[in-house]
Amino acid sequence: MNKKEIERLTNFRLSARWAMEWSAQLQDYYNLTASRALTIAWRLHRLLSALGDRKVRFSYYTDFYQMQDGVEYIEASLRVAVGTLNPDLDEGLRNWCEKGTVKRKNPFVCKYWDIERQQWRSFRVVCLNKIEEVL
Repeated sequence: MNKKEIERLTNFRLSARWAMEWSAQLQDYYNLTASRALTIAWRLHRLLSALGDRKVRFSYYTDFYQMQDGVEYIEASLRVAVGTLNPDLDEGLRNWCEKGTVKRKNPFVCKYWDIERQQWRSFRVVCLNKIEEVL
């Protein structure tokens, strides 16, 4: 094995460990099955890895509560977004990062910079649908 193969194998082991830890947390918090939690954890890992390097088109479900005839129900819609976490790829994000605003982080919410709307957006990690393409 050469150095590059060893590095790739080490990175995969770290990724697998991260996904296993996240899936356990998702199982506890959202009461999910093990396979569903692991699927979500791997999707999130792929998304966060891609968002850190480049622009990504992905989709997730948004939900909101509505009342009809005195009964509350959940309405869901699919949102397609183009985002990044890399300040070198977008001028608006670079300007925002220079301000240095820090907020408390919720581990079950994924935040990203929306390139189309030029603002921060977030969604619950269990609502992630798919990563459509890496731009």
